[in-house]
Amino acid sequence: MMIRKINCKYLVQNIFEKITPIRGLEIVRYNKAIQNELKISKKNYEKIFKQIKIEIFPKDNLKFKDNEQNIFINFIGGKNLYHIYFDDNHQEIDRNYLLKEDQVKKIKIVIEPEFNSLKGLFKECKCIKKISFVKFNRNDIIDMSEMFYSCNSLTKINFSHFNTENVRNMEQMFMHCSELRGLKLSSFNTKNVKDMSFMFCQCNAIKDLNLSNFNTENVTEMVSMFFGCTKLKKLNLSSFNFDKVIHMKGMFNICSSLVDLDFPQTNLPNATDVKCIFNLCKFDLLCLLILKNTNLITKNVWGITSDKLGNSKH
Repeated sequence: MMIRKINCKYLVQNIFEKITPIRGLEIVRYNKAIQNELKISKKNYEKIFKQIKIEIFPKDNLKFKDNEQNIFINFIGGKNLYHIYFDDNHQEIDRNYLLKEDQVKKIKIVIEPEFNSLKGLFKECKCIKKISFVKFNRNDIIDMSEMFYSCNSLTKINFSHFNTENVRNMEQMFMHCSELRGLKLSSFNTKNVKDMSFMFCQCNAIKDLNLSNFNTENVTEMVSMFFGCTKLKKLNLSSFNFDKVIHMKGMFNICSSLVDLDFPQTNLPNATDVKCIFNLCKFDLLCLLILKNTNLITKNVWGITSDKLGNSKH
């Protein structure tokens, strides 16, 4: 009978993928044999668990112009801080773009711990169809602004492993993602976010958006947050805290299909810029009641007076 030799290195790495990072660190910390097998020093063993792993799936039938490169991810920093693999884990590619001769169905990205900002990571990457975050244990990312800006071929994002607990900036995060049909954001922790301006601006394919878990107690900027979400029909913001919000100009501008909006009763104590909040929306009883239940009416949005609202029987 032939005895087959097992590669301990890959066996251990596969085990690590199925256990929590903390437990994995304990195994490495107290087991010198594993440290030696994986060639992990005391200085860098924690990095194994702080990498961000992302899978992206390019758009089918990509069209190329002469000498055109389809960039699929933007990086700041040296090539040793990120690793790219086409279709498998075995051969690392030293480029962040696709060529006409590439026949790639899946791209795996590994980002090292030195990055603490994902600003513009996929900005204007028009060749991406789907993104999945398969490992994201980092809690030191502070900036996700413009992260998916103008990814106008992107249809789906898997955020099931996504850490936002210390993010402060989400400005323009999904702006111009015109093909996104929906977003599951239940894993988002937004307690430290200050800027949500233009966050969903012109996501004009989204019909329903569940933000019930959003914590906005520290948000000051909501300018044009839902601007141009022309197919958005329902929005529940009853959990939103507007106490620190200063700028709300054009927040629901051109949300022309919005008919179900749950808006909290609030006095908006610090709001100074509330112009055109519902501009080009279906101006009906819905918007009138929202104005009546807040102090927006005192700020003369659209020049409407409280007398006109007082005449409503509803």
